[in-house]
Amino acid sequence: MTQPSNLETWINIAKLGVAAGELAPFPYIKGLCGCAVLVLEAIENAGKNNEDLLDLADSVQKTIEMVKSAVTEHEESSALRFRDVCVELEVYLTDLHFQLNSTRRNSRGIKRFLKTRNVSDTINGYQKRVHVIKQDFLIRTAIDSRLVISDIKDELRTSTDALTSAIEMSRRLTMSNIDNLGADVQTLKERGFYKGLLRDVPPGDIYLRERLNPSDGLYSLATNDGAIFSDYSADVDGSNAPKIVRVYRGPRGQSTEQEILKQFHADIDILTHLKHPNFAQIFGVCRSPVLTAIILHGTIRDTVRDHCASLTAVQLLQFNIQLFDDLESSSNYLGSFYNQTSHSGWTDYVFDGDLSSVYINERGRIVFTGLSSQYDLFYYTMDIIQDSEESGLATALCDFGEKLSCRNLRRPLCSHLHYGCVGIPSWITIPLRHRHHIYTNRADTSR
Repeated sequence: MTQPSNLETWINIAKLGVAAGELAPFPYIKGLCGCAVLVLEAIENAGKNNEDLLDLADSVQKTIEMVKSAVTEHEESSALRFRDVCVELEVYLTDLHFQLNSTRRNSRGIKRFLKTRNVSDTINGYQKRVHVIKQDFLIRTAIDSRLVISDIKDELRTSTDALTSAIEMSRRLTMSNIDNLGADVQTLKERGFYKGLLRDVPPGDIYLRERLNPSDGLYSLATNDGAIFSDYSADVDGSNAPKIVRVYRGPRGQSTEQEILKQFHADIDILTHLKHPNFAQIFGVCRSPVLTAIILHGTIRDTVRDHCASLTAVQLLQFNIQLFDDLESSSNYLGSFYNQTSHSGWTDYVFDGDLSSVYINERGRIVFTGLSSQYDLFYYTMDIIQDSEESGLATALCDFGEKLSCRNLRRPLCSHLHYGCVGIPSWITIPLRHRHHIYTNRADTSR
């Protein structure tokens, strides 16, 4: 026997479908549920304990539940597939309800009617149709889903390829921009440096303070022109200490601007390669047409004469000892430098008695700022000794010379430097093997 009837529950469920109205997934549910309520109520009135009637009610309710669940799961996409069977079932249930009302209202009459018309088989047929439609719908849905997934994969693959291509293009563009920026940075760096070695200082960053004397004691061997540069004490942006600025200018003769620039670049080339504490070191250059200059390291530029005049006898003796050591070191360095470099860029300018390109720096050391094919400090040395007689220093210097065993103050640096010793006097390499006294009278010597 069938378990206690669930008719009341089914009827309530069907009534909820009717009450939901337009809230149902699609409109056919509303009419179908309404017909189901009428049929189920008629069956309930005919007899709750009749097994055939309960099976019929169960078939009706399961059919409605199958349609409702399928439509609910797959939403409106399944509505068209169930429309025809829902309409047919609704028409059938409406007709069934009408005939039930026309039949005598007793359980036996209804039983005979249901058995005669094979109502249960008909409703089961509708249930099978709904089941077949549902299975077909699920298969079609799976196929469609696979097609959609395949399309999505294709779109994703296409999008991925496009994205990869875009990323690669962006990477190449970025690398190209980096290379271009690197080239621009290198160009800017090169613009800020002379031959990549020296600062190229704009004229606006140089503040000339005062002209240093003597600073223009050069003359040309070839043209006998006057000085080609002047030295100044100056402040330079980017440096926390004053600098010595050598400004190149046109001499009083007929030298052209090209000749001045040629000498300017030749001096830079020589000083750039001279790396010795007794040779001036270049801080930077200025190549502006309005200011052509070499900027030298150092804050003080004092002449040898003025520096010696400011010293005591003991200090002067110490200075001369250091001076001879510096001259010997410079001579050895320059001799090696001479053998390793070309002499084509060495200047033909010589220095007058004021020794414009020789000075004492802030550390009390002699500094050469130029190299020349001729350079003779002999008479200048005599002046130092002669001026020292009044202070009693001459005797000390003579004794000092005795100890150094100076044979000939005018002996050349060496045979091969006799023609190209730029910036070094002929007496800086004093033979230490011979003993002789220092001449104290210029009249006793011959040029």
